[in-house]
Amino acid sequence: LTAALLRIRYNVHASPGNLNNQWGLPLSLLGLEANHQVMVAEMAMSQANEISSLAVVANPSIGVITNVAPAHMENFPDLAAVAAAKGELAQQLPTSGTLIVNADDPHTDAMPEKMAPHVVHVVRFGCDASADVRATNLVSISDGWAFDLHIGSASRNIELRLPGAAGVSNFLAATATAHALHVPIDEIAAEASKLEPLPNRGAIHRAGSITLIDESYNASPLAMHMALENFAALPTAGRRIAVLGDMLEMGDWTDQVHRDAGGKAAEIKADFLLAVGACAGLMAEGAAENGMAQETIHAFDTAEEAASWLAPRLQDGDTVLVKGSRAIHLERVAQAVTTAPVGSNGVMES
Repeated sequence: LTAALLRIRYNVHASPGNLNNQWGLPLSLLGLEANHQVMVAEMAMSQANEISSLAVVANPSIGVITNVAPAHMENFPDLAAVAAAKGELAQQLPTSGTLIVNADDPHTDAMPEKMAPHVVHVVRFGCDASADVRATNLVSISDGWAFDLHIGSASRNIELRLPGAAGVSNFLAATATAHALHVPIDEIAAEASKLEPLPNRGAIHRAGSITLIDESYNASPLAMHMALENFAALPTAGRRIAVLGDMLEMGDWTDQVHRDAGGKAAEIKADFLLAVGACAGLMAEGAAENGMAQETIHAFDTAEEAASWLAPRLQDGDTVLVKGSRAIHLERVAQAVTTAPVGSNGVMES
């Protein structure tokens, strides 16, 4: 999103794919050419001191910290440690740099004062009244949102085809970055309606009467919770089928976050839960404990098993959410949902 908005005015090079760690980031930087004006570099964070090392390599002048949420918890004792690891980016910025943080997230909102008091230029984004780049009057529309975008005293109405609250927040982060590099609000507003989700990151596909929400790229507890909330809000003519995969590297949090995911599927009244991976049993337990009928809960070891079970049982009007860590390969379930042939009775045939 950030690269797309910056391309309005600049020749941009962005990290391709997920080249964001100690090996991937240098490869991304090697793609820079003399005519590039801006580099948008993604930095991975799976342990302490990782971002600080990457920042030494990339030498950023603008740092964007979107949120602090449970992720890679096998390497961190608590969320404060996650915040400290992400805050390494703020610490590495020069005094003349720009720090962009999420005003709706207390951990990131506190970073300018706690971790980067030397950085003079701070931009906050979010829905909170304190945000410099802010969204108000949000209304859910087909596959996205309509809202008023405020940058300082200027405001414009936006139609954004990015589903879920995370889509709005990510757009605001990108907008804050574009604003810091002097892209006008009118040009940002015009570009907003053209933005689309990246593959496997919330894209909505329709295959006949079947709707697929493909979130198979990755998963964390907060992202899983938000995906299920968005799933519940999306209108459907048929059943809601949640296909949820393991969330990896959660350490001591593993049991609870997977039970919570299953419980959330029950809370939103999903008609079926297909849990996939080593923690499928934990998700199944959480769903059952929260009142989901046992006959609507199914656990599978692999994505292939889940896909084989689901495809022939799909019915007209079904909506399917697919979300899990990348290593679970739920994109194979997504592919099965969108490519299975439809019989004359409207039921997917094997």
